[in-house]
Amino acid sequence: MIKASFILGAALLTGACSSQSTSIPPLLQDATTTGGIIRLCEQDTAEPSSLVTNASTVSFSPEIVERLERDFPRGSKSDDLKAALFEMGFKMRPCPGALAARFDQAAGNGANSKEFTSTIVWKADSNGRLLWTTGDIVYAAP
Repeated sequence: MIKASFILGAALLTGACSSQSTSIPPLLQDATTTGGIIRLCEQDTAEPSSLVTNASTVSFSPEIVERLERDFPRGSKSDDLKAALFEMGFKMRPCPGALAARFDQAAGNGANSKEFTSTIVWKADSNGRLLWTTGDIVYAAP
């Protein structure tokens, strides 16, 4: 009986692992982009770097933004978002006036995987509570 339970458990575990087709974090799965300015944190200008704030021209992912608002609504702890992003494989990056983390995916990390970069940007108040979050994804040309 114990042997049969062990085999069944191992089979279920193997099946669960093999059903994952990619190593893409859930936050980014099936994400699209609106297009527009690619960088949410402008770093390539002669002027001092500043956060792009014109929402009509800043590119974002509706799916990522929805998931961020659902899981880390305004007033949530900024450190909780940061920890969750680290757990998913994001790395912090410079972003004047805000906080940002980036995830890079090289093609070939699973069936149907694409090369892409995703950036999550957020602003916290002096108490470490989220004021806003946004994110985008940019896929490499085939």
